[in-house]
Amino acid sequence: MRIGVNAFPLRVAVGGARYAFWGLMRALLNAESENQYVIFSHPRSPPIAGAKVVPIRNEEEIQEHAAEFDLFFGPLNELRPRIYDSPTVALLADIQQEYFPQYFSYSQRVARREAYLEICRAATKVVTVSQFSKESIIDKFGVDGRKIEVVFNAPQDGLVDGEAMPPCADLPEEYFFYPANFYPHKNHAMLLDAIARLDPGTMLVFVGSNVPGGFPLKRQIERRKLSARCRVLENLSAAQMQYLYRHARATVMPTCFEGFGMPAVESMACGCPLICSDIPPLRELAGDDALYFPLDDPARLCEQMRTISSDAELRRDLSERGRQRATQFSWQASARRMLEVFKRACEQFKSGYDRPQAGVSPPRIGISRIESPAELLEFARRENFDLVGQLAATDRLCPSAMDSLALAWRTDAGKALVIGEVRTWRRGKYTGVSRLRQTGDDMWKLEGQLYPPMLFIAPAALAQWPAGLDILRLGGTNWRWDLLRAGFRANQIALVRRTLADCQWEPVGWLSAMRSGIHAFYRCGDGARAPVPVLRKFEETARRLSQSLPVPLQKAGATVWYRVTR
Repeated sequence: MRIGVNAFPLRVAVGGARYAFWGLMRALLNAESENQYVIFSHPRSPPIAGAKVVPIRNEEEIQEHAAEFDLFFGPLNELRPRIYDSPTVALLADIQQEYFPQYFSYSQRVARREAYLEICRAATKVVTVSQFSKESIIDKFGVDGRKIEVVFNAPQDGLVDGEAMPPCADLPEEYFFYPANFYPHKNHAMLLDAIARLDPGTMLVFVGSNVPGGFPLKRQIERRKLSARCRVLENLSAAQMQYLYRHARATVMPTCFEGFGMPAVESMACGCPLICSDIPPLRELAGDDALYFPLDDPARLCEQMRTISSDAELRRDLSERGRQRATQFSWQASARRMLEVFKRACEQFKSGYDRPQAGVSPPRIGISRIESPAELLEFARRENFDLVGQLAATDRLCPSAMDSLALAWRTDAGKALVIGEVRTWRRGKYTGVSRLRQTGDDMWKLEGQLYPPMLFIAPAALAQWPAGLDILRLGGTNWRWDLLRAGFRANQIALVRRTLADCQWEPVGWLSAMRSGIHAFYRCGDGARAPVPVLRKFEETARRLSQSLPVPLQKAGATVWYRVTR
C-alpha cells in the first residue's frame, strides 16, 4: 500500500505532538511491511530516511500528488487537504477545549471545534491516544465508536536507551521533577503552592517553555520567593531528560487535563516514581503503579510528596512496578497497531462498518447529462433509480464515487438529497474544493460553487417531500441552490464527506451570487441567513495564502483574523 503522510504541520508542532510524530513514523518505516510512504513536508524540515519526501509550500499542493498514494494519513490533529476519494486516517489526540473552554479564546474554541468535528466526520478512521480520549470524542461529538481506534503513544526516542547526560552542573542532589510546557491546564501553580508548604529543603526542577497565554512560571517563582528552591530548564535532549527522570525523587504531575500524558509513561519507563493528579487518562496509563491526589486537595499532594521522600522501599517498589508497566508502551507496538488501522480503513472505505447483507441489492444510481430538473425526475422514474444526478460534459467522476453514493444512500435512506464534494480545476491546475461547510459556531455555507455532480436526488424520499418536488417542477436558473437551502431547513440532506468528481472551474458573477445568497452564511437551527463580517467570506483563501508566510506571522495573523471575523 502507498501511504501519503501530511507532515507539513510539523513546522508549528511542539512538545509531545512532535515527539509522537517522529516516534511513530520511525517505527512505521522500520516495520516489516510492504507499505511505501510519501511524506509531504515543509521545505526546511529535516530529511526522513526510508521514505519519499515531497517538499511543499502549502498543504493544498498535496492534491496534485494524490495519484501517488492509496491512503492519506494526517498524524498531527489535521486532515488537510480534502482528499476524500481515498481512505483517510486522522490522529486526533484530545479535545481539551470541550472540557476547559476557559483556557481558550472564543475564536480558538470555534476554530478547534470546526476543525476537529470535521476530522471526525470526514476521516474513514479516527485514531486517538487513549481510551479516555476515545470516550470523550464519542461523548462530545457524537461520533460512532466503531470509527475510532486507540493507538498509544510511547516514550520519545533515546529516552530509555542510551547514556544519560546531566543537563547542568548545579542540580540539587534531591529534587522533584515536572516536565511540561507552561500551558494553564498543566497546573504549575498547584505545585508551587505545595512546595511552599513543604520542608525548606524540598527542591523542584521544571522543564518546559513559555507558550502564548500560558502560566508565567518564572515570574511566579520570583513573586513567591521560591527561586532558591526551583530550577527551570528548557530545550533539553532526550539524554538530559533521561538523567532528570532517573535521579528525581519522583515525577509530579498536577495536570488538570491530558489526552495521553507522555511524562507519566516516560517517568515509569525510566524507573522514576510517579505522583499525579487523579484524572481518568493518568489512571488509564499508570493504574495502581503510581500515587494519586485530587486536584482540589493540595494537602493530599503534599502528603504524597512527603511519603515518597521518607519511604525508600516505596520508591523502589514504584520504580520496579512502573518499569514493568511501561513495557506496554512502545513505538514498535504502536506501529503494528497503526498498520492494522490502515488496513481496516481501506476495507471500510468502500462499505462502511456494516457490509450489505447477502441478497440485498445495491442502490441503482443513474447519472445523466440532462439539464432540466423535470427531465431528470422523469429519467429517474423511467429507469427506476434509487439515486440520480447530473454530470456536465467537462466533469469527471472519481473512481470511488459510486461506492461513496451507495454508502450515503444506505446510511441515510430516508433523505431526499445527497450532497458530496468536488475538486475544481482550471487549465490543469487544482483551484480548490466546493462543499457544504458547517462552521464551529453553528452555521453552514456553500464553499465554492454548487456544481452538478455535488447534488444527487433520491426519488422515493423526494416523493414524500412536496416542497422539494415543487422546486424541481418549477426549475429556474438556481434550482439546485433553492433545493439545497430548502433541504437544509427540512432536514432532507444526507451530507457525504467524500469527493465525488473533478470539475472544471466556472466563474460566477459577483452580483448574481450576492443576489442569490450562494456565498452567505446560514444558521443551522432555522436556516435563516446569518450576518457575518465581509472578511469571513474569504477565510479559506486567506488561510491558503498565509501558509507561505513565516510561522510567527501566520500565528499572529490568525489571532487577528479570528478576532476581526468572529
